Amino acid sequence: MTIFGSKKHGILYSLLFGLLFDIVYVEIIGIYLFLFPVIAFITTKLMKILQTNMAMASIIVLLGITLLEAGVYQMNLLIHHTDMVFAAFLSSRLVPTLILNAIFIILAVYPFKRLSEKFSDSLND
Repeated sequence: MTIFGSKKHGILYSLLFGLLFDIVYVEIIGIYLFLFPVIAFITTKLMKILQTNMAMASIIVLLGITLLEAGVYQMNLLIHHTDMVFAAFLSSRLVPTLILNAIFIILAVYPFKRLSEKFSDSLND
């Protein structure tokens, strides 16, 4: 939403979904509530610098997923909720996540772009 739509709405939705994700899935309230909007903000700044095309948007999304997963891993390591070494995290968690998300992006990028543009247009009206 922050790539093809409104920065304001993207950050607001990331706050909402970050809070919901924290409440439902995580014992620690705040990590997703903090990381989702930060990544949305970084995405808007990067898209102002870079070209807004599908390939660049896909790379930025994968970069955001990498930042999110690495941030959550580092927080869990900091509070001693995990003892997984970084190499194991890369091979067992981050790389498979990025591969599956890349496949999903390839399959769903055009329908989501159209949906996001329509939603953004309806918010601007």
